[in-house]
Amino acid sequence: MTSVEDLARTIRDAANAGLRVAQGTVVEVVDTTHVSVDLGDRVITAYRPGSVPAGAGASVRVLVGSGVAEVVSSSGATGWTDATLLNSWVNYLAGTAAAQYRKVSDVVEVRGAVKSGNGVIFTLPAGLRPAMQETFYVYASPGGARVDAMPTGDVQVSAFVSSGTNALVSLAGVRFSTS
Repeated sequence: MTSVEDLARTIRDAANAGLRVAQGTVVEVVDTTHVSVDLGDRVITAYRPGSVPAGAGASVRVLVGSGVAEVVSSSGATGWTDATLLNSWVNYLAGTAAAQYRKVSDVVEVRGAVKSGNGVIFTLPAGLRPAMQETFYVYASPGGARVDAMPTGDVQVSAFVSSGTNALVSLAGVRFSTS
């Protein structure tokens, strides 16, 4: 049976049991098994099985009943989170995307542009880190830079290449799996 068929069966069974399906947006991860979900008219706390990715910003379907709520499906995407910059790094310019990250299913995406620092740009939280070091070559005015995402969560400039400098380092294209 496909996941769509499984979801349809779950929704049908829930309706027969007096539950309803609501669409919402995760506003906060409460703990490892619960999330706060904005249903439009109210915010509820729902159980989130480990098999359903649902970080902040994710669009979810929730089974809601008397005193019970369970996330049954998710877009898997989390909203963008501003990175806490380290080692003198600052966001490039107003009007340019700030350094941010998000998780879509098991893939972490990074965006934005930074300048003026050296070494570690920011550290990703647990759950958003690669299993092994991931290496990327990005634009660094006027050349390039090697950016590494480390299993410790550090996202860092490891080297400048082809006359690259820290005048502008683009984080576009930094994307990796957490598994």
